[in-house]
Amino acid sequence: MTYENTALLLIDLQNEGGTSDVVGMDHILQNTATLIERCRQLEIPILYTRHINRADGIGLANREPVDAKGEPLYYHDRTASIEIADLVKPALGDIIIDKYRYSGFYESNLDLMLKGLGIRHLIVGGVLTDVCVLSTFMDAY
Repeated sequence: MTYENTALLLIDLQNEGGTSDVVGMDHILQNTATLIERCRQLEIPILYTRHINRADGIGLANREPVDAKGEPLYYHDRTASIEIADLVKPALGDIIIDKYRYSGFYESNLDLMLKGLGIRHLIVGGVLTDVCVLSTFMDAY
């Protein structure tokens, strides 16, 4: 694989991940920061996804946990939990894709951005591996 037509796609490395049950989140962010630095040196485009749940509960995924007021417990759009973690914060020119389901492709503009950049190869990382990363990876394939 060459670096031409390659992008780094980072899934849901948000503040919410630091307060969830993600084991080793600090280590994940440190390793990702190193990967981002190398990709920047190689001029590989960097895209991020952010998982977002609307405060009013509209459009929540089936069985998404909510509080007594019907507001989402996780990735609440009116909190700092949806922001990308500071250690891996996007730079000017990076692309942020907001998503409302597990897959970064589902009803988002991720496919449009990748096609616009001429991307044919993805380096994929992030959290949660068994949910959002996996479903995004499968849809990319």
